[in-house]
Amino acid sequence: MFSIILINDSPENLDRCLESISYQTYDKYELFLLTTNEVNYSVFKDIYILNDWSEQIKVRNEVLNEISGNYVFFLSSNEIIAHDGVLENISHFLQGTDIVCSDYVIGKETIRAPEKINVSDLFFNWDLFQCCFIRKEIFEKVRYSEAFNDVKLSKQAFLIEALLLQKASYNAIDILVTRCDEKKESGKDDYRRLSEYINSKLPYLGTDYEELHAYRLARSDEKEMVLKKISDTFLFKFFWRLRNTLIEKIYYKPKRALKYRLYLKNEAKKDDKKRLEIKKKIYELPLNMLDRKNDSSDIVVSLTSHGKRVADFAPYAIYSIFTQTVKPNRIVLYINKDKWNDENIPGILKRLKKSGLEIVYCTDIRSHTKLIPALEQFPDNPIITVDDDIYYNKQIIEQLLQAYNKSDKRTIFCHQGCIPIRRGGKFAPYSEWEDTRSIKKYKPNYAFGVSAFGVSSVIYPPHIFDKEVFNTAVFLDIAPHTDDIWFWIMEYRKGINVQLIENSVQKHNESVSMIEYIVENNSSALYFQNCFYGRNDKQLLALLDHYNIK
Repeated sequence: MFSIILINDSPENLDRCLESISYQTYDKYELFLLTTNEVNYSVFKDIYILNDWSEQIKVRNEVLNEISGNYVFFLSSNEIIAHDGVLENISHFLQGTDIVCSDYVIGKETIRAPEKINVSDLFFNWDLFQCCFIRKEIFEKVRYSEAFNDVKLSKQAFLIEALLLQKASYNAIDILVTRCDEKKESGKDDYRRLSEYINSKLPYLGTDYEELHAYRLARSDEKEMVLKKISDTFLFKFFWRLRNTLIEKIYYKPKRALKYRLYLKNEAKKDDKKRLEIKKKIYELPLNMLDRKNDSSDIVVSLTSHGKRVADFAPYAIYSIFTQTVKPNRIVLYINKDKWNDENIPGILKRLKKSGLEIVYCTDIRSHTKLIPALEQFPDNPIITVDDDIYYNKQIIEQLLQAYNKSDKRTIFCHQGCIPIRRGGKFAPYSEWEDTRSIKKYKPNYAFGVSAFGVSSVIYPPHIFDKEVFNTAVFLDIAPHTDDIWFWIMEYRKGINVQLIENSVQKHNESVSMIEYIVENNSSALYFQNCFYGRNDKQLLALLDHYNIK
């Protein structure tokens, strides 16, 4: 359990901070508030009102008497917790760890996973102190010390005592010295106060501390002086660059290239073997497998393909739809009418047509062809979209239909997506939105919906969109490659509910071609263009601006 001590030093931002806490999927926490002004919130276990901030250290100790959590976390009201899975992610790193630090807190630009560290490691990561979860037992050991109640020494002395209590060794002091060897005046002042404190309270360590500090400073200055003189010479710089270049080009680069080629060759063999096995099964499929009723009760599966993927990928993805535990009534492949016709489509697709596949030759509107033509052709039917390069798990459609049939028939369901994130009153770049695969606890609704990933399959109820979804002039101009974002914009505009499938089997989906996902730079898959080259971020921004969405 977490005990969160919230310092209300920015009252105008308190609501925003509390909102970021309330969204957490991990709910085993208690809240305490330290504030200088009256507030009226029921979420806090207790509220401590200070006359002024000089009382903060004293009141903090009073709060520590009341906490029941195993870990304590101090948070300023001017800070936020970056997204709703942070506390749950952090909780996985707390198995006996003294301190866990993470810059998920404060909503920094660069977000990384929680980092498991020891107490002593904080002296190499001083800035992380503001974003750490500290084990309650550490406070119990040091909270009543003189230094811990000294405003000036509240942070440094606390960490020093925690360090010395757990690692009272010569090496521990050495680690401490490395943090005090700062050239800044503040660093020297810290050293003076800390040295005085250690000499008065821990005299058996004080002499070692001073000697180590002086020794390290002398060695550091000498080493820096020699290295600087050598490294500043032209010959040194020239030969150092030449050495690095030769090592890279003669040894590492050829080695990486050879290893990469062997890996690709092995993966290509696996792809070919798997496709050959499925190709045999396609020609063994029964004829007329689908129960097409030609009315609004038909469940339609829609997909598109292009170029070499029409022959190399699409037939194998379509086969996985034919072998579902619950089969759709219609499977429709939409492909470019300017490049394909009944005469030149691959023979394997002609065989799938005998089993029930429908092929529609239409105007190419890029990846949007997966859904837009189906919405026009089947306005009264539920439509499930899939991609042309995935072997789908046999229960993908069954799970979608189970959720859809229990719903109000006005909700979109998907197996995977990402959660839109807002910062500073606007939507963050698409690349920073949270992939639902990282969410540990299922939630039926999110503040800004879910941007469904079409690759994992999505079910759309009939008449769910307005006519703007067909505005090809807009999406082909400013978002020609990002159909997922286009459909999310259409959903967000109209307040359409999008929900995730609970306990989805989509993680068992497989790629038709692993090579397509490995050779990123040569890939024709949209995934690489959109994710690796930032195309999603640019086109999301363009759509938000076009529809004046803040």
